[in-house]
Amino acid sequence: MRRPFTSATDTSNARREAQLAALCLPLETSGVHVYRSSPISLLAAASSDLAADLPRTVFGPLLTLPAAERDVLLDTLKTWFATGGSTTRAAEHLFCHRDTLLYRLNRITELTERRTSSADSSAELYVALQAARLGTVVL
Repeated sequence: MRRPFTSATDTSNARREAQLAALCLPLETSGVHVYRSSPISLLAAASSDLAADLPRTVFGPLLTLPAAERDVLLDTLKTWFATGGSTTRAAEHLFCHRDTLLYRLNRITELTERRTSSADSSAELYVALQAARLGTVVL
């Protein structure tokens, strides 16, 4: 978190940080966001042009699926991340069998060519979800 500014010369930096913090909130939500409390959201907000392309680049063919199928796969991925990568807990949250969840994660891998078991690929999927959540692209 940034320290309070004490000089008028810091005003422009403080204003920019406040604007970026506001952009870290998902679209059509209200609330407070502390600057630097969510580095990935901050990165997406600071590079909105690049972040807008990220979901399209990472998800690719997944985004061309019918809305119902696409939404199920993206919700599965969001839940998998929210449960710390636990397929058992994610399946419980989604009210489906663990094998169904594994099938969906494999389907995501087929479509995106990114494996949730790979740190690099998983990070790309997560960042793309965050960029989409911030409204840089409508999924």
